[in-house]
Amino acid sequence: PSPRARRESRPKSGSKGEKEPTNLKEWNCVQSKGTFFVDEDGELISHVFSLSLDQDSDMWITMQHLKIGESGESLDGTVVDTTLFVLKNEDNVFVAFTEHKDSRGKYSLRCNLPAGMYILVPFTTGCRLKTRNDMPTKDAKLISKEEGNKVSLTRAFRKGLEEIFTMIDLDGNGLLSRREFNWYNLRTSGEEVGDDEWQVVEDNIELENGEITLNGFIKLNEMEADDNEGDSEDAWVTMTSMGFNKSLILDEACPFLLKVYSEDCADPKLKVIGLKSSKDKINHATCDFVVSKGEPITVNGMRDLTLYQYVNDHRGIIVTDNKSKNKVKLQLDCHKSKNLVSHTGSLISTVTVLPQSSAVGHHLLPLDDGKEFRVECEESILT
Repeated sequence: PSPRARRESRPKSGSKGEKEPTNLKEWNCVQSKGTFFVDEDGELISHVFSLSLDQDSDMWITMQHLKIGESGESLDGTVVDTTLFVLKNEDNVFVAFTEHKDSRGKYSLRCNLPAGMYILVPFTTGCRLKTRNDMPTKDAKLISKEEGNKVSLTRAFRKGLEEIFTMIDLDGNGLLSRREFNWYNLRTSGEEVGDDEWQVVEDNIELENGEITLNGFIKLNEMEADDNEGDSEDAWVTMTSMGFNKSLILDEACPFLLKVYSEDCADPKLKVIGLKSSKDKINHATCDFVVSKGEPITVNGMRDLTLYQYVNDHRGIIVTDNKSKNKVKLQLDCHKSKNLVSHTGSLISTVTVLPQSSAVGHHLLPLDDGKEFRVECEESILT
């Protein structure tokens, strides 16, 4: 094995990287909420966005977790990482990454983007947002039956629905458009909202400017509970699909707010284009980013095998680049590191790198954001 160490301290004041433009209030801004979800198989999915610029522009882009209910923050104040990759639309080539972070957990980047179409892919490592380990021993009550078998929603269920409404109101106007309601329906049922279904909405609930109000959204759930004669199975499908556990704590989802500022483009257009896993795109973009910015280390003197280690004041990433014609299997041992956790679930991981390709070995985040951390990795080739 060839041990390599890179030591970095995390200053408590946050990143000293790119600073917010002083005249940002004069820039044109578009924004959208979105959410990271832990899917049934443990895979992370999120809303994905397109960005259209009709002229070259200096850009400032930020991503920050949204505190909705119990989401996005642990008891010790450690928050879920909510970063973003910018890719070219036509070929998914890496353009930029929100590598800077402030003391409030907001990630940012500043770059110049030529006119054109871009894909904005949110990314969280899985170090902090992951499949829950423990299930509550007692289920919250969602639906109750009153005298005469009248069905009603419990106060706890209503509160959960209010939190969902805040999550799925992507433009933040306090209403749900058909498009926003459709993304919600895709998440909870896997189906698009057809014209017939939307007509039922229009005929039965409160709308404002053709969009669903909070009261209307709760009324829809009351109607469903009534149709099901008080059975809560469908209601639980809704809550668990949106990341709530059986105690109605939002622990398998993390809402975020994406803001895109343009200095030169007067009319930047931001649009949700998907709610899905972007694992392959993210892995390729991560490798491109780390190879371009990380510290290169030749493995065992092999000219065609390089370990790249990127460390800043709030994360570490280890990527292996294999330029040989043979598949390579490596063990990356980071157990001597200080105050770190890996997305793999272990600081000792095995990675297989195909010929002429790169692979991510570790995404590393501090266990405690308020304390110093150190990355120390020993790599060895496995036969």
